[in-house]
Amino acid sequence: MLGRIGPGDELSQDGHYWRKFDELPELAAAVDQLVKASSGNAADDPQWRDDRIKASLRWLDERKSPDRREHESPQSAAMAAPLRSGGDRRITPETVEQHAYRESRTSTESGLQQHRQHYGKGLLLGVTIALAALVGVTTYRPVNPVKVGLFIRSADCSRPPQPNINWEGCDKSGYLLVGGDLSGASLTRVKFVGANLAHTDFSGALLEGADLRKAVLQYAHLSNAQLQGADLRGALLDGAEMAGAELGNAIWIDGRICKRGSKGRCY
Repeated sequence: MLGRIGPGDELSQDGHYWRKFDELPELAAAVDQLVKASSGNAADDPQWRDDRIKASLRWLDERKSPDRREHESPQSAAMAAPLRSGGDRRITPETVEQHAYRESRTSTESGLQQHRQHYGKGLLLGVTIALAALVGVTTYRPVNPVKVGLFIRSADCSRPPQPNINWEGCDKSGYLLVGGDLSGASLTRVKFVGANLAHTDFSGALLEGADLRKAVLQYAHLSNAQLQGADLRGALLDGAEMAGAELGNAIWIDGRICKRGSKGRCY
């Protein structure tokens, strides 16, 4: 295909037994198969075959422009010298079309190589920055850390009642909690509509904005509980102990809004 082998050249696979090209049908068949990449009537067309040969030749031509041998090191040239028979071994002269194609391919490959190098450097820089940031986040400790007094707990409405439980925003309407202990619990905006909370210990609990309409709070212990804004309309508070409980802006059982500073009683 490249013209390096002529009709009079002898070829050998073992270096001892030599034959001419036309005496090697398997090699001729392989070259023919390379040209006939697709089957059909077009393969018998001389013009089509000539175009296929030119295309295959451009594909197989590994020569670059300028000649890579001009920049070979002495060591590489010495190693390649025994393989070269002097000059260019191609028998068929190069056409203007082939030369132009090789020039164009060399320019394209050079541009692609520059782009690969550019993108490779950018990728390496990005990976380096990411690794540095990861190491910094995992190992850096501030010299004088600032402690912020902000602690957010997510409400767990599924947990059973217990002291200091966080039920913020939960719906416990119709809940039966007789004699339970919710002391110190966070019960902001909890709905206890119609719940039975008799004898429940709410001491120190935060009930700001809680909805306690029609809830049963008989004998409940609400000492020091914070009920700011709680809706107590219709709640049963018989015997409830509310010593020190803050009722500011709570809606009392008779619809009154307790004034700020109301403790134990609604003023």
